[in-house]
Amino acid sequence: MAGSYGGYTPLAGDTLVALVAAASTNGSIATTAMHSGTTGWAKQFEIFNNGTSPANVLAAMWTRYATGGDAAPTFTAGSSGGTSAGAVVIAALGNTSPASWDGTGNHASGGSSATISSVAVASSPNVASTGDYALTVLARQRASGSTTYSSAAWTKLQATSAASVLQMGVDGLSGPSTGAPASDVGTWTGTATAAFAAGLVVVFTPFTPSGNTGGFFDFL
Repeated sequence: MAGSYGGYTPLAGDTLVALVAAASTNGSIATTAMHSGTTGWAKQFEIFNNGTSPANVLAAMWTRYATGGDAAPTFTAGSSGGTSAGAVVIAALGNTSPASWDGTGNHASGGSSATISSVAVASSPNVASTGDYALTVLARQRASGSTTYSSAAWTKLQATSAASVLQMGVDGLSGPSTGAPASDVGTWTGTATAAFAAGLVVVFTPFTPSGNTGGFFDFL
């Protein structure tokens, strides 16, 4: 799973974020890891549909402080047998600490398949600071069927166009309401089939003393 910055050159002090998803048709997808040649990234969160590896589908978040002109990362997720797929969305979020999450939350559908048309995540504790930003990565594994991804209340930043195995959506929300969780619901249209799902949400306070707001997103 490889990404690119799409023409954006990371600046020193940027927080670089990689939102990763992977899925397997036979429940053999394993933990994500940096591929050979990728260094300096830290895994912050990793959610499996069944709570542990191996699984049918996972959603993960990796971060790195940019030193300037950083190369785009590549990640792997082991699997054996069946059909597997992976995707990564990378973002440059400006000068903000990758460990200063104001809230987090996750979704894991469980070890049994179900008809899943949407995935909901909500952060905890409630959003306390005005001007926060929230990111979600929502992933679904299913055997077949074309699909279109959307979020009703958040901005869809990127989504896969895969017709089977893995569907992934990444959403963002600027200034989530204080005193309540940052809650996102991602929805897939198309034929209803048995599926598994995993997702996560993070809330953080951007800090941009240099005026570099980042905010560039790319999918590959």
